Amino acid sequence: TMKTVTKQTKSKSITTPFWRSLAVIIPICAIAIGLGFTTIRYGFKTEVGQDLLRRIEPHVNDDVRSLLPFNPSESVAAIPQPGDMAPHNPQVKEGVVVFLRHLGCPFAEKTLLQMQNSSLDHPNLDFVGVSHADETTTSKWAKAISEKHGEIKNLKLISDERRKLWAQWGLEDHSLLEVLGPRSIANVVTLRLSEGISNRETAKGSNRYARAGAFAINADGKIKYTWQADHANDLPDIEKAIKSI
Repeated sequence: TMKTVTKQTKSKSITTPFWRSLAVIIPICAIAIGLGFTTIRYGFKTEVGQDLLRRIEPHVNDDVRSLLPFNPSESVAAIPQPGDMAPHNPQVKEGVVVFLRHLGCPFAEKTLLQMQNSSLDHPNLDFVGVSHADETTTSKWAKAISEKHGEIKNLKLISDERRKLWAQWGLEDHSLLEVLGPRSIANVVTLRLSEGISNRETAKGSNRYARAGAFAINADGKIKYTWQADHANDLPDIEKAIKSI
């Protein structure tokens, strides 16, 4: 009995420091990788970095290209708050504007399906989804998701390839950790298992750092509801946006 106890104690003393060390090493490595990618992203925003990006982009596929940093054409404004006038109204008299993540993302797909259901339930409101892929690619993506695309009069998808609307509405890019962190990856798996929604082919012109956002606008053109995603897997509460109008 004494021998058994001694062996167990010895085994504990060996494994416990190992797991403690691992618990410290993994977060440090994750932080180091995140900082490294952040440094690279900021480097690409310089004149030299932009020139390098232009040379790289033609030689990589859409998946790789979607992970390259995006340099907005204008500075990002402060996000509008309830009571503010809408900074730029994309075809909404009264309703909800939703900024979608990149086309191919399962959370963008889930959001579009939610918008479709809400637009059918509230035919007197306008629903606009903003994509940063071109019009043809956006329409093709939407039709692949639902046969009803184009048949719902109060639901529209518009294209903003240079992401000027993102900047005007105060939506800054995600960090790498917010896009590819364990929380986002785990929710990709959960969404696939629970609803059968999974990653599609990454659409041309997509950028994974694009942050999702949702805003409600009343008939006076004022913001009634503001939301932006903290992580890539976050979904807007469209019904809450509707109730705020």
